[in-house]
Amino acid sequence: MNNFFCKFGKQIAALVVWAFLVVIPGKGVNAAEKVTLQLRWDHQFQFAGYYAAKWQGYYSEASFDVEIRSALTPDGQIVSAVKAVAEGDADFGVGAADIIMAKDKGAPLVVLAVIFQQSAAEFYAREGTELNSLADLTRLRVARKVNDLIDVELQAMLRSEGIDISLVPPHPHESGIGHLIEERVDMMPGYRISVPYEAHRAGLKLTTLRPSSYGIDFYGDSLFTHHRWLEDHQDSTKRFIEASLKGWKYALEHPDEIIKKISRELPRTAHITGGDFAAFNRFQAKGIRELTLYPIVQLGHVNPNRWRRMHTFMKEVGVIKDTFNVRDFIFDLIRQKQEKTAGIQRMLIIGLSSIFALATLSLCWVRMLRRTVAKRTEALASANRGLEGEIEKRTRAEAALKDYSERLEEMVEDRTKELRDTQNQLVYQEKLATLGQLAGNVAHELRNPLSAVKNAAYFLNMVLKEKEPEVNTSLEIMEKEVAISDKIITTLLNFAQLKGPVKQKTDINEVVLKALSRTDIPKNVEIVRQLAIIPSVPAIPADAEQLAQIFGNLIRNAVQAMPEGGRLIIRTESSGAETLISFTDTGAGIPEENLEKIFEPLFSTRATGIGLGLAFAKILAKGHEGAIKVQSEVGKGSTFMVSLKIPECKNGSP
Repeated sequence: MNNFFCKFGKQIAALVVWAFLVVIPGKGVNAAEKVTLQLRWDHQFQFAGYYAAKWQGYYSEASFDVEIRSALTPDGQIVSAVKAVAEGDADFGVGAADIIMAKDKGAPLVVLAVIFQQSAAEFYAREGTELNSLADLTRLRVARKVNDLIDVELQAMLRSEGIDISLVPPHPHESGIGHLIEERVDMMPGYRISVPYEAHRAGLKLTTLRPSSYGIDFYGDSLFTHHRWLEDHQDSTKRFIEASLKGWKYALEHPDEIIKKISRELPRTAHITGGDFAAFNRFQAKGIRELTLYPIVQLGHVNPNRWRRMHTFMKEVGVIKDTFNVRDFIFDLIRQKQEKTAGIQRMLIIGLSSIFALATLSLCWVRMLRRTVAKRTEALASANRGLEGEIEKRTRAEAALKDYSERLEEMVEDRTKELRDTQNQLVYQEKLATLGQLAGNVAHELRNPLSAVKNAAYFLNMVLKEKEPEVNTSLEIMEKEVAISDKIITTLLNFAQLKGPVKQKTDINEVVLKALSRTDIPKNVEIVRQLAIIPSVPAIPADAEQLAQIFGNLIRNAVQAMPEGGRLIIRTESSGAETLISFTDTGAGIPEENLEKIFEPLFSTRATGIGLGLAFAKILAKGHEGAIKVQSEVGKGSTFMVSLKIPECKNGSP
């Protein structure tokens, strides 16, 4: 009997220790891992984020010693990043559609993060070349490297327009733009972060075809690794991704510093037209910021459906044959965490079930012992009391395990909510990126015909000296509606071309007054200014023009909420750590069910609104590390409050 309880106690202790180790795994401290990152071309600003991660110490903080290799060897040979990673010569690489092509040939590569949200591939012809549609390519001499990265996008672009690729025979494609300058070809492929720079240096004006204009939306530079590395170093891979993205954020926010360091410290093998490495890097910095869509799209964001569409296009043109498996192709950090959490839950359920089964068996055994003890002599009474004590201990242990199980369920629920919030944020970022691209395209497509209508109305006013009243009325309506449409287009363009703030020391009161001066205030609306004076509201670093856009949107919304007239109170004040700017109107108010929706893009309750004003204002405020809050009561009015952080004081001034 004593041996049974010893064995049972050891089993319970082992299960408790096992559960503790599963739920709370220890974190070891690793020495710096030596890893290699293989670039897809020579050293230049195209890879600035990785250099910044190394120079700023982000890789060393994540326990990495990183060697960043150029794709050009001293003897002029080009190293393929996908081949280097596939064969184990490098741990990480930078690639794009070539990752899909290598995967199709059996290389188990995995995408970790996307840096360029758009492909840099374009096709160039000399200015003046007759090029009205893709059909014109069938009569031009097009330089091609059949089935290489850019050629795949050309084939997909032609296929989207129903043009047979065999009608565009390949002509030899050379390095540089000499064959285009010498008119040995009519069109050549290239990248918008290099070819326009070379053409400008050579005094050559270009006509450009961009695949995205025909619905071919490929990803550009992306970070990837080998599946074997991911299996053996999953935690290391997460740290490497995070450190790399921190480096990219720093490089995009401090381009001048990184440009100087690249130009001064990194060797360059590839020839640069004009020989000015620093000027070339400055040119690339602007284009690369556009390709990353930073800060509108989160750095490293991966949309599996876009990779799926790339795979479909490439399969349709015949350069790949395999099927697309998103789980094997993309390293999904959220999915990994969910699977890990689910695994922990399954293991705990099995462990707790085992404990319960053992406890049940022990209770049955105790009952049998009690019946046996009752029949034995008084000499066994002491042993019976000892047995009852063991039962009490097990009961307490069972209660403790039950309490732990309940706390574990709460932990899992909290973690699930955190993952859901992260997923919602990713969806919101993707939505903003899509809206930005759509808004820009729609605005550019509408502005030209609207300009034609505006000019036609002006011409009719000039040539028709004596007009019928109906004609005058019609022309006035045309001019008014064109002005409204032009204002909507301007809003769309502002949303599509959103840039980061250029901060300078700014007087908030002056910005409020500027926004008021730009806004048409009806006579039946009373403006009450309650502007605190310096030092009550100190000047802070900010982009005055972007703040004026925020305040202007809030003022216009307030005026539109009071069509019958009312009062708008504008107040500025400081809470010590923040500057607060509030706009209080006496309008109709906002229903409670709409308060959570008004900052979403394209949500509007007005017939003439497009629903971008408040979304635009929220993005601009976030760019200033600020926020916009709203309080409203139907029938009484609304208050919108903008909060901006005041930097820490040095020598008595912010």
